[in-house]
Amino acid sequence: MTHNFTTVLILLLPLCSLAQEVSLVRTDTVSIPFVLTEQADQLYLQYDSAAIDNKDKLISLLQPTHLKLERGNLRLNYFLSPPRNDFYYQVQLELENLSKYPISPNREQIEGQLNEIVLPEQQIIWQDVLSSSLMYQQTHYLKIQYQLYGKEISCDDSPPFFRKKRDKIIAISLAGVGFGLLTTAALIQRPKYNEQYEDYRNSWLLENDSSILSDKLSEAVRQQERYNTLNTFGLGFLAADALVLTFNLANYSNRKKAYKQYCSIKK
Repeated sequence: MTHNFTTVLILLLPLCSLAQEVSLVRTDTVSIPFVLTEQADQLYLQYDSAAIDNKDKLISLLQPTHLKLERGNLRLNYFLSPPRNDFYYQVQLELENLSKYPISPNREQIEGQLNEIVLPEQQIIWQDVLSSSLMYQQTHYLKIQYQLYGKEISCDDSPPFFRKKRDKIIAISLAGVGFGLLTTAALIQRPKYNEQYEDYRNSWLLENDSSILSDKLSEAVRQQERYNTLNTFGLGFLAADALVLTFNLANYSNRKKAYKQYCSIKK
């Protein structure tokens, strides 16, 4: 009997623990306005440093920490809110000037990681940006779009207790069957076997026929075994339900922590 319930639990757990596919958790764009100007006979990028050197006061999951023009290349350093296990970032760059016409770099122009980023400190170098995309004394906007990918959460909605409707149905079904079996055992089967034992005792006092007494005792034992079976299965289903709820509680707690980490920062 115990072996049967162990088998049931082993079969049920994968239904509750199937991992979701990686999906988009959040996307946002950070824009840095700057002007290409000259100082001490050298071209440099003039920008508001308060919008960049601000890693300790994270207002986005991606925070630029340094922007510089080096030998005609644009160097961007930025900091990412550290991703959890199975989470990663993807980053895209665009450059706009007053014409608002976006310019995106070719992959060959980029030094640095753009896909499946998992380390917080990052650096990207946009090669030959001076000759191809920048105009002197004009305002430009460097737009850094990031996408955070992960499992089981989305910043569009607060995570529910049950990850999927299927998990809720499993928990309710296990509880319903468990309580149903225990109720049947207590209200129907227990009076039956008590009645059979009472009939056996009365017959034992009045009857001398051993075969009749043996039949009545066998029937009483059979009814008690049915009662025990209903009780055992009922408790087993409730134990399985408790296991499913415990798993969902742990999963829910983990998803709430991820939601608070990645979604509490306003876009």
